Amino acid sequence: PAYALLSMTGKEKLVAAISWIVLIVNVVAITILTPLYGATGAGLAMAIGYGVAALIIFFVLVQPTRNLLR
Repeated sequence: PAYALLSMTGKEKLVAAISWIVLIVNVVAITILTPLYGATGAGLAMAIGYGVAALIIFFVLVQPTRNLLR
């Protein structure tokens, strides 16, 4: 839902940038963790990628609303 919200507000380039960042984080994490821990490492790497995406989106969406509350 957050990606859709960003896209509807005209921030398609930001959505693309977040997707690229998450892709890079996932590839690096999978490359490191899968040989060490197998399927568990791959799952952990995906969780790390989703966590990075959630944090970036959280800060992107919260920062503008934070100024409205002041």
